[in-house]
Amino acid sequence: GLLATLGGAALAFGPGLGGVIAEYLSWHWVFFINIPVGIIGIIGALAVIPKAEKLPTEKKPFDYLGAFLLAATLLVFLAGLEIGNSEGWSIPVLLLILAAPVLGFLFLRREMKHEDPVLPANILKNKIVIWAAVSCLFITIVYLGSIYLLPFYLTGPLGMGSALAGIIMLIPPVTMMIMGVPAGNLTNTAGCKKLCNISAVVGTVASVVLAAAVLMQNWVLLFAGLLLLGATLGVNEGPTIRRITIHCTEDTQGSAGSLTYTVMNVGSVVGIAAYSVIASAASGSTEFFTISGIAAACIFGAVCAVISYITSRLAKDTCLA
Repeated sequence: GLLATLGGAALAFGPGLGGVIAEYLSWHWVFFINIPVGIIGIIGALAVIPKAEKLPTEKKPFDYLGAFLLAATLLVFLAGLEIGNSEGWSIPVLLLILAAPVLGFLFLRREMKHEDPVLPANILKNKIVIWAAVSCLFITIVYLGSIYLLPFYLTGPLGMGSALAGIIMLIPPVTMMIMGVPAGNLTNTAGCKKLCNISAVVGTVASVVLAAAVLMQNWVLLFAGLLLLGATLGVNEGPTIRRITIHCTEDTQGSAGSLTYTVMNVGSVVGIAAYSVIASAASGSTEFFTISGIAAACIFGAVCAVISYITSRLAKDTCLA
């Protein structure tokens, strides 16, 4: 729970702090600030993380083709969404998007055959792990898509300054940090599946409340929606990591952690792209987002949260994880 909370909070604090930095310093500092943070991270890692006690005697070849296919799958999908959103949905753009599942299929076939795959084959064949990962994917889409889009509502239709908007957008990550550790502890008694299901329900409610807040320009609903949004990922992340890890064999548990964070990173990128495309389409413009466009994206988030609930239920846990 602690690891999930800190990792997710670091990812989610960005938009809020970015607004404050952009208003009081310059948008250039949003990029420069990463340099000292990265240096501190490297020094901290070298000082805290212990060296491996036993190094592998046999080096296996890295799966360069598998890594390339995974990167290409995401790249063509996101490029297709971005180009289609800005330039129009022409035949070449649609073919670019359709190339993504083809490349994804080739990636999966490659992983089944390689001796040292990016994702071990027995993980990919584990239905519990895959359904739990898909559920996590859709929850992350909801969370990061909302975190990306709502500042446009605050600074656009509401005419709020970047700094104040950034401070308001700190509500979800702070809520997530508060909820994360207790949720991790609850997995010992309630089980991971129940908490993941609850998270999806909360995410659905959060998205509907945010859509209503945007349409009605209601501050009470907005704050309630942001609190629920933070609780969504706070309740979900720790239980998901444990749920996936405990249903993997001992020799693949390290890869299980990589799978979880890969899914979360993919969900973050896809969430931002999907919310942007839907808001632009509903707004009738790629230059700005209207109230109806932002609300439409929130409704899309509610649909994603429902899918997260369904896929979480499909993961038939074999233990009280």
